[in-house]
Amino acid sequence: GLSPDLSCCRECGCVGEENVYFDVLNGNTICRNCLVNDNDPTKERETGSYLLANGSVISAMQYVETTKFERLFAYSLGDEAFSLFYAICEKYLLHQIGKSFVTLELYNEQIK
Repeated sequence: GLSPDLSCCRECGCVGEENVYFDVLNGNTICRNCLVNDNDPTKERETGSYLLANGSVISAMQYVETTKFERLFAYSLGDEAFSLFYAICEKYLLHQIGKSFVTLELYNEQIK
């Protein structure tokens, strides 16, 4: 499926970090400590695939992932958090689908 694993840091298992990185390519999170301290050359690290996400954005992603459709829009975020939420979700879904959409590109141009 397309559901990301947002439960904890994929390396150390810590939960509840305020700032974590969402890995767009693998669909999971990694805490700053593990991302910075990982010098293992056998692990592939794609540059630009990690997006900093705060706790409210991860909570919103978990809410969308687990809630019933009828309650989907009952969650609210501030403007800055929503922009980050939108960017992360868009990049993740486009990576998973493997293509872009002209209408999405047009929409993004209109909202700038």
